[in-house]
Amino acid sequence: MKKLFAIAAMAAMLFACNEKPENNNNNNHDNDEPQFESLITVDGDFSDWAGLDASKVSVATRPDGAVKHDGLVCVKAYADELYLNVYLEFDEMVIADRNSAPFHVYLNADGDETTGGGDALWAPYCAEWLLEGNIFDGAGGFGSWDPGVFPWGGEPNTSGWEWHPVGVPADEEHNWGAIITEGNGVASGAGAGNAYEIQIMREMVPATWADTFTCGFDIQQEWSTVGALPILNATDENPDGATTMMVVTIDK
Repeated sequence: MKKLFAIAAMAAMLFACNEKPENNNNNNHDNDEPQFESLITVDGDFSDWAGLDASKVSVATRPDGAVKHDGLVCVKAYADELYLNVYLEFDEMVIADRNSAPFHVYLNADGDETTGGGDALWAPYCAEWLLEGNIFDGAGGFGSWDPGVFPWGGEPNTSGWEWHPVGVPADEEHNWGAIITEGNGVASGAGAGNAYEIQIMREMVPATWADTFTCGFDIQQEWSTVGALPILNATDENPDGATTMMVVTIDK
């Protein structure tokens, strides 16, 4: 009898050793797929911008001559699979207060010029979204730009400060109109010298994104615009230098 128990125990052990383990991954090969890595790393080292295909990068520069809002020298935008990347250079003679410099990105994400509104700096007025954050940390150094997100709530193709949901007042109780407040991971930024780079996670902005969209940029001191791009020279007929927004096409 003892021999029978011993033989049975040995058989059970052999069966257990030879049994194939359950595959908890269900043959899922998703982990084998390469993860997307942006060509831009937000670290204040701007050398990776030089490695981009120049034909995929949109550029706006401050024109020579009289410019009403001349605080931005250059802005570049590059949209990859996930992000809208922005590089900017500012005029340090204009951006003298490094405690506060709100930077705005105006987005016509769907490319539709019959909707949205915006700032008188760009025509037609067709931005549906405004992103607002500070590039400085409040102590004289650069901070990480992680903006609030505001929808256009005014009449289509009009200008003014109507950045709030329709029917919702832009007051403190309602986060001044922001549907996503600052510090929620919409974007990040880093700077060095008079330059700064931003990486916006497009899916964090609740917009309908067209393959080709438009955007405008401004920078402020004491909550007044001192730099904007794109911009034209100021003239008697066009004292603000208003022009069309920058065209950006996603690099797929």
